[in-house]
Amino acid sequence: MKQIHLLGVGILLSAIGLSGCSESNNGIASGYGTFSPLIGLDTEVLNSSASRAVQVSADDLSLKLTKPDGSVVTWDKVGDFDPTKKYPVGEYTLEAVYGDDSKEGFELPHYYGTTKFNILEDKESAVALTAKMGNSMISAAYTDAFKNYMVDGSWSSAVRTSQGGSISIPGDETRPVYVKSGTATVTVSFTKADGQSGTFRADELTLAPRTHYVVTFDVDAADATLVVTFNDGMEERVVNIDISKNVFDAPEPEIVLEGFESDVPLEYIENTVSDIKLSMAITALAGIKSVHMTTVSDYLTGMDWPCDLDLVNATDDEKASIQSNGLSVKGLWKNIGEMAYLDFAVLADMLPASAVHTITVTVADVLDRECQPVTLVIAPTELVLELEQAGERLLGADTKVYVQYNGPNAEKEVEFEMQNERGTFTTVKPLEFVPAPEKGEEFYLATLPTADNEDNTVIVRAFCGNSHSNDLELTLKPPFFSISVKDVDVFSNYAKGSIALLPGATQALPPVKDCTFLISRVGVSAMTPFTFPDGNIRFTGLRPATSYEVWVQYQGMRSKAAAFRTEAQPQIENGDLDSDVTSSGYNCILFDGWGTNNVMTSSQGIDAGYTKNSGTQQTTDAVSGKAAILKTIGWGSGNTNLGSLSTVKYVDPALLHLGANRELRASNIHETTDLDCGIAFTSRPTSMSFYYKYEPKNSGDTGEALIRVIDANGNTIAEAKMDLGKRDAYGDSITLPLTYPNNAAKAAKLYVRFLSSNKTPGGKDGNWINYGNPHTGSVLYIDEITLNY
Repeated sequence: MKQIHLLGVGILLSAIGLSGCSESNNGIASGYGTFSPLIGLDTEVLNSSASRAVQVSADDLSLKLTKPDGSVVTWDKVGDFDPTKKYPVGEYTLEAVYGDDSKEGFELPHYYGTTKFNILEDKESAVALTAKMGNSMISAAYTDAFKNYMVDGSWSSAVRTSQGGSISIPGDETRPVYVKSGTATVTVSFTKADGQSGTFRADELTLAPRTHYVVTFDVDAADATLVVTFNDGMEERVVNIDISKNVFDAPEPEIVLEGFESDVPLEYIENTVSDIKLSMAITALAGIKSVHMTTVSDYLTGMDWPCDLDLVNATDDEKASIQSNGLSVKGLWKNIGEMAYLDFAVLADMLPASAVHTITVTVADVLDRECQPVTLVIAPTELVLELEQAGERLLGADTKVYVQYNGPNAEKEVEFEMQNERGTFTTVKPLEFVPAPEKGEEFYLATLPTADNEDNTVIVRAFCGNSHSNDLELTLKPPFFSISVKDVDVFSNYAKGSIALLPGATQALPPVKDCTFLISRVGVSAMTPFTFPDGNIRFTGLRPATSYEVWVQYQGMRSKAAAFRTEAQPQIENGDLDSDVTSSGYNCILFDGWGTNNVMTSSQGIDAGYTKNSGTQQTTDAVSGKAAILKTIGWGSGNTNLGSLSTVKYVDPALLHLGANRELRASNIHETTDLDCGIAFTSRPTSMSFYYKYEPKNSGDTGEALIRVIDANGNTIAEAKMDLGKRDAYGDSITLPLTYPNNAAKAAKLYVRFLSSNKTPGGKDGNWINYGNPHTGSVLYIDEITLNY
């Protein structure tokens, strides 16, 4: 192993000085911080040559900062960075870059470095980052022995990289070529002193980053051998190539065909040639330089097959495309020498019929001599593979199908698949597969096992290689009855159904107790059976907001599916009343998703601001988090303050109801009617639960809770209402049950209301109102409102 030489200008550091203490913020956290990058550039390259490298300093680097939210900040130069700029605390990624690793050629180095760091609150973070070379370098060198053996100035080399490009290196070029790391192929061209010329493939390299590969070309004149030395500074590898007169006198390259004749169409039934020989054996005793393949095929073009390609220099993507489409290549992509082999059998087996596909191959050796092109013409005949039903399909019975097939060895080549209970397909072996002369010469009768999936329809299909038949749907014996589920009978966790005779049926309707009912979620093949001895069809245990299909089965017959979707189980937005409230005009307290009807609890008179108080507010006296407190309010002009004989002009209960607040009207309007009633709501809960406590001002006063489910026409389809009496603590939750009549319409709106008093207007004296600011009567606390299904 050779001694390692380091090529470069060492490690250059460009640092932005660290600042001192963070700015004072008087003890208030800012949520921001700064950072100071310490940027280094490591130009060291592993190599064994003193070839000149492109001089780059850390100041030439650009910076890229990726923030926690994914946004990006860039600086063209390190010196452009502003150390005083503040950033939100969080994890950041800093990158330092010079050049572009996708660009290849002379004077194109690529340096890169990256690191993650955290910006801390009110602190400056020092971030150290060193960029290193990300691409590779290749140089060509020629010994005096090589130069003396060749015609002066006739030599040059070239590099074909993993990106598919080819870079020429003139014979007098001393600069390295910068290329993307990966695989690369080096070739050398020259004219010997005796006038013989050629281009020889030196070898394929696997290039590592930060490494300088020096390819030295030498000649052993005694043996007429080209000696190629590959040196990356860690190890040395030598490849010997014969360039003697024997090579230049070698026969021209040739291609030997097996299984076909050039330009003569190969006719066969598609997907039936996988066992035949269909190949080209390539020989080029002087050494293979190129194998040119030209293809005319709409099918292959659509499969990313390259139409015009030198197989020797195929990229990784081109190799993958060729192999995935069935072409086997040997001797061209590794240790290329004098012989290669192309096998087209699998490719031909994959090509579709009704088109002609041509592939023309020409071989050139290192002396640029070409053989006569040979052309493989593939013209497949369409495979006939069709299925049709043979007899009725009953539950539990074997499945019989007719198969039309024009290929050879039907019992060996034709395979069957049947839909399983999961809705996917599995291979099934026929119980019997025999000719069916009653149908015709190319027909067979296949008896398949009982279908795993006892659905109304089972799909069967046949395969031969890559060809497949039609999907044959086999239905059960047609029923004379049907099942239906009305939309109004579908709730969130159960649904009711009914059965009926199909039009024109003459049989009696099957009794519900003698039928089996099947239900499955849409897209899930597993069915759950139900029986209903009492005659009431009611599917229970369903999932909310889920699509279902149901069938009825009777005496080997199964109905078509009826589909429905269960209602969702939404909760009331901000039902826990924990969302922060806001305040609008007249001290109106706005709950998210709720209205408070504050026009009824505002003062009268524009100057009496001290009495402009919302009767419904938010409180921390709650079961959990926050709650709503509803206070009956006395208000208006001309109020008296006479102790227990005090009076107010108006008394109105506080209100909390579903729906947005309406814009307040003039402050001197007294209005006690409901405002915006309810919210859009398409589910039907079975009850509503909530917690409350109540402090009545008068023993005769009660609060009120109301829930109402309304249809699209404004009709109430379910309602529950409760008076809320004195309650000193929240205690257990209260539940209002909802009952829906048969054939009730679907829900369109939900209305929920709580009142601090349902005795309005009540008394206006001290027995009902405490005179103060505001004038307050009974107080109701509400929390944790929940819908049950």
